Amino acid sequence: MTPPLQLAAVEPTGRLATYSLAGERRERSDTGANALWPAWNPVHDLIAASILTPRAGGVRSTVETVIPGTGARTLLFEVPEGAPPVIAPRVPHYCMWSPDGEWLSVVAPGADGLTLSLVRRDGSDSVTSVAVGAPLFAAWSGDSRLLAVHAGAELVLFDVAAGGGQTSISDRAAGFRTPAFSPRGDELIFVVPGDPGALLVAAGLQGGQRQLARLPGAAAFMRRPGTTELTLAVSQHPEGGAFDTILNLDLERSEKPRLLARGPVAAMAWSPAGDRLATFAPSHFADGRFAIHLRDPDGRTVAATEAFFPSVDTRTSLAFFDQYRLSHPGWSPDGSLFVSCGRLPGDGVSASLGDATDRLLVWKASPREPFVVAEPAEFACLAPPGVAAE
Repeated sequence: MTPPLQLAAVEPTGRLATYSLAGERRERSDTGANALWPAWNPVHDLIAASILTPRAGGVRSTVETVIPGTGARTLLFEVPEGAPPVIAPRVPHYCMWSPDGEWLSVVAPGADGLTLSLVRRDGSDSVTSVAVGAPLFAAWSGDSRLLAVHAGAELVLFDVAAGGGQTSISDRAAGFRTPAFSPRGDELIFVVPGDPGALLVAAGLQGGQRQLARLPGAAAFMRRPGTTELTLAVSQHPEGGAFDTILNLDLERSEKPRLLARGPVAAMAWSPAGDRLATFAPSHFADGRFAIHLRDPDGRTVAATEAFFPSVDTRTSLAFFDQYRLSHPGWSPDGSLFVSCGRLPGDGVSASLGDATDRLLVWKASPREPFVVAEPAEFACLAPPGVAAE
């Protein structure tokens, strides 16, 4: 029997709840915590979440782990006194687990500015500050030994396994957000300015650099699971908030990127098997609605949802999709479901006006399947495969 899917959801009340999804059934459990941005550990049955607690003279801003079912909590990180409690409204921190589930990277306000820190899963070690700068994005290597950090125009490798040594990769890293490791893990992929446009390059971890492609503009990219391909969303006008084209590039072949789809596209996410690409397309009404288009590996549209208004938190995850898809997946591990949060057109234009409530939207990611409108939720993400109960 297929085990139930596990989902974490932030409710409009601020409560963090988990759901067990089995077919059409959804069984809710209350974690006992008010929290934002739940991030499932990829190995252990626990969630890291941002928690804001009112206190005299301000707000205490922490990252804590929550164990589903028991509600047991462990403090991992606290924003130092004197620093702002949040990065932006409703975004206190950004958290991302290492693939082995032992380390958590935390981007948060610090004494000297936006700071990326590392903490152990059980909170046993003191906090290690890795980088300070803005903007600040990161990616783990597949073996959890290295953390690639893009801070401002600097791109560095932080050697977690060796106790924290750093290697500078580039001081001209621009025109992208989140770097990516190659499928073999021996190169780091990023973008540098070109004349004209931008250059997609791969730097060997042992030295050397090669040019992969010349791009017409800024890009956000991700690897296609199970392949040697990189998928890029490219925009010549990034200030417009949408990408013009989606390109696909085989990293191990000397060939030009091939066109996968034309925009506008706001975000994208490959299914875990790499056989379908979910793209978020702005509605032609230009009223803040999006539809999810499901594409095959050749870019053909095979299914689509009705247009919907994403919740505020969902919009944030879409705006930085290349980072959030590493930590807060919308796809279920088996690729059968895609989840989001928001409102359908008939629900009202804005929850802030009191005429609507954001809800969990569950899509079976197949032709002619509508959203299943479920419980109230501002944000939701699914647990990765292989999570074992503690």
